[in-house]
Amino acid sequence: MSRTRERRIRSGGAFTMLTVGVLGMLAWDARSTSEAVDRGAGVAASSQAANRIEGTGTPGMAALGSIPQPEKRRRIRGTVVDARGVPLAGVRVSALSRAEEPLAELPCPDWAPGTGGSRSKEKPLHLLHDCRQAAQDILTEWVSSRMGEAILQAETVTDGDGTYALDGLDVGILSVWALSEDGAAVQQGILGTHDRLQLVLAPGLRVEGTVFGEDVPLPGARISLVSVATDRYFDGTAGPDGRFHIGPLPYGHYVLLAK
Repeated sequence: MSRTRERRIRSGGAFTMLTVGVLGMLAWDARSTSEAVDRGAGVAASSQAANRIEGTGTPGMAALGSIPQPEKRRRIRGTVVDARGVPLAGVRVSALSRAEEPLAELPCPDWAPGTGGSRSKEKPLHLLHDCRQAAQDILTEWVSSRMGEAILQAETVTDGDGTYALDGLDVGILSVWALSEDGAAVQQGILGTHDRLQLVLAPGLRVEGTVFGEDVPLPGARISLVSVATDRYFDGTAGPDGRFHIGPLPYGHYVLLAK
């Protein structure tokens, strides 16, 4: 059974952090300035450009002996099924790697209260968990600019028998997602090549709410929902009545921004 999180949030930019699952939910209001959102929007294009899928190309014969090819030919294949084990066709499957500076690992600003000398400590303080209320403006700016956005490595749709193939993947840790209108699944920490990686679709989380500006529903507001565990960004737009809907998604920790 799916679970819906209903949120009433303010625009410009309104911030909510959702912790969904057995841990319950945490939320906060952010009265971040429009200037922070504008600064973030100014660098959004360059951040998104860096997250495009890199073309593999075909090297010339002379280059084949000098360029190590096997690592770049990493593949992940498997099947998407429902809870009963029935294969599902038409499910979107994606493989993503994390950026060099994941959102969850960004440090608290030096000026944030209680963070003096935190960078030199054995356990640094992180923005999302240790000082988010004191640094809401910078968090709004970073999410608006899609800071730390996960890099899409490959994407496909399952065949009639529920199978999928993701080829040409980089080495390193990946998260593999399966998303459809009926449910969602994700497996994190995937290393190496896999030929039978099964993803079990569950009803998942549906995030719904209304964006308000000066206590009036705000149509056309842009919504960003970020998975803290994987740094994957999901986008939405509020309708004529200010309402929005994103999902279904796997349960987990998410940051929600409306602007």
